[in-house]
Amino acid sequence: DGKVTLYWDRIAENSIDPTLKVKDFEGYKIYKGTDPDLSDALTITDGNGTKVFYSPIFQADLDNGIKGYFQASPELYDLVNGAPYYLGDDSGIQNFFVDNDVINGRTYYYALVAYDRGDASKDIFPSENSRFISKDALGRISTDINTAAVIPNAPVAGYVPPPSGEQLERISGHSTAMPYFEVMDPFAIQDSTYIVEFNDSLVQGVPIAYSYNVKNTISGNYVIFDAPMSPDNGDVFSGVRLSIDTSYQNIDSVKLNPAESHWNVDDPNNLGFQVSQFAFPGAGIYGIKAPRTYAIPIKDEYADSSDYLVDIFGPNAPPAKLVNFQVYDVTDPDNPIRIPFAFTEAGGFRPDTLSHLDQLTLANPEATEVTWKIVMIDPDSTSRVPQGGDTLYISIYKPLSSNDEFRFTTNPSDYNVNDARAQLNKIKVVPNPYVVTNVFEQPLPPTVRGRGERVINFINLPPNSTINIYSSSGDLIRTLRHDGNLENGSVTWDVRTKEGLDVAYGVYFYVVQVKGISDKKMGKIAIIK
Repeated sequence: DGKVTLYWDRIAENSIDPTLKVKDFEGYKIYKGTDPDLSDALTITDGNGTKVFYSPIFQADLDNGIKGYFQASPELYDLVNGAPYYLGDDSGIQNFFVDNDVINGRTYYYALVAYDRGDASKDIFPSENSRFISKDALGRISTDINTAAVIPNAPVAGYVPPPSGEQLERISGHSTAMPYFEVMDPFAIQDSTYIVEFNDSLVQGVPIAYSYNVKNTISGNYVIFDAPMSPDNGDVFSGVRLSIDTSYQNIDSVKLNPAESHWNVDDPNNLGFQVSQFAFPGAGIYGIKAPRTYAIPIKDEYADSSDYLVDIFGPNAPPAKLVNFQVYDVTDPDNPIRIPFAFTEAGGFRPDTLSHLDQLTLANPEATEVTWKIVMIDPDSTSRVPQGGDTLYISIYKPLSSNDEFRFTTNPSDYNVNDARAQLNKIKVVPNPYVVTNVFEQPLPPTVRGRGERVINFINLPPNSTINIYSSSGDLIRTLRHDGNLENGSVTWDVRTKEGLDVAYGVYFYVVQVKGISDKKMGKIAIIK
């Protein structure tokens, strides 16, 4: 409705040039026209003024430093008569485009081309893949895999779009990011449920996902496998794509999450804290940036003890001390895990409990590796003393990994009869008046003589509707029916009678009746010769 969404796969991005034997893909261009020859887009000339290249409405190229105009040798430029070739501006690759510069009811032609970067050192000019669009004498349009003919239209009255932009349901895992799904193609939406899984690898001991799989639970088949993660350029499958926040998918992002780290007691004078990766370069000991959530509950009595991490630090490990707190991994709140930790104090102020510059060195549950260092901050010694019932929560940003699994359900578009009844007044005729011809009509191929098609569109119709067209004297001229899909609320009249004759100019009346709705929509159509 007022826009065209184009989307495509990534096959070209991994193609190998048959001559150079290298992956020299550089980007995509989209050409647009109102005729099959895309004559609107053929605007770029060579040095002789001859139109040789099409001007794209969209271009995306690899962010690889190869940009601007292709710098050909003088000899190569002579061969192409000085025609320039623009390689892009390092915008990055995008596998979809939304064209909002369209008119409902008009036919548009699009060609998507992938282009390579060429090779100036070998006098090889950049090249594009092929494209094909044609229209025969009967008006039938033929396209190939790289082209499309599209007529945007408003959906039916009472249209209920498929759910979109919704967060996925978590099955397992504890990642900070939560994926969303977005509808790209309502025509392709299925009534189905999908499972999203992730593929990861260890980065400095931390599992971090680099791609994802999507399985259709009804068929049991994978519809997406090993797809790269992206917040705004996910692969489209069954009409939808996933939006996956990749902000946390690198080791540097695994750090304190300040928004989720706090004392359970809301007091501005609470003891401060700093969290960082443990590092003891002199001994070659570096902590693993474990993406976990920790709880440090405080007790009134000194009944707990820190740990002597001899397997990590050897005999120089800080000795165990009697303390009034413990550390737990509460990433899964239903399954808290006791975490070994070493405790060191900078001075004698408030010994054995948490105070300024006290340090907790956390380990993994097996006490074989260190993870985080927590240092308490109270430079003025004015902070509230932690007491029984207080709990400090330390949360670390968590990247997506193979431990994370999500589920979501898609539903096709629907129809609401009550909404349709309320929207009957939106039914219109375009163009009205009809004057000789209009932009919705497709011209005949240049080899065919004649007037070409005549088109008047009834728009915003509900499904299962009938349009009766009458002359000013009350004679029934034509009956049209809307039996199309929910995404298209239009019916075309070829300005002919039910006998196939051209109607005379004048004023006509129409009555729209809808199954299941007693109300009717009536109006007039003016045809000017």
